[in-house]
Amino acid sequence: MHWLRLLLDPTGRINGRAFAVGLLGLAGLSTAAAVLVSGSATLELALIPIVSELSVTALFHGPLQGLDMSTAIAFGLILGVRAYVLACLCVKRLRDQGRTPDRLVVMVAATLMVHVAAGAWKPDELDKVLPFVGLMLDVLSLAILWAGFLVWLAHAPTYVARSQVKPSS
Repeated sequence: MHWLRLLLDPTGRINGRAFAVGLLGLAGLSTAAAVLVSGSATLELALIPIVSELSVTALFHGPLQGLDMSTAIAFGLILGVRAYVLACLCVKRLRDQGRTPDRLVVMVAATLMVHVAAGAWKPDELDKVLPFVGLMLDVLSLAILWAGFLVWLAHAPTYVARSQVKPSS
């Protein structure tokens, strides 16, 4: 399978191995792009997987100050492209399992709920001792949630329709 088709085309099916290769390819391309970007250190951080998600989450929580509008737009575009590629990979893998994309929709809804819950975190005495507790809970819970989902997707068996199964004699 060609890289562009694997990463950017939401049609078709992919097996667990192609799914894992696509995830590694996405991480590798993002990291390689970060190495090639020159100029703004914040743009380089935006391209590195996980670091950019942490940065955007931190932006919503407020501890990062002084970022201009162009950096915020760059973060948004980079995360949007990465989210599209991840959605393409997940939809194709779910289709290979004979499932609809409803599990991906549930994961996106759960992600938004975790962000909202973490955003509602009210600083208390714990925040004075350990700053950014809400941010860390947000990041940790989403890391566990998505890691579990992606591992499940990679290891779940391929769906075989009854018409494709050969009768045993």
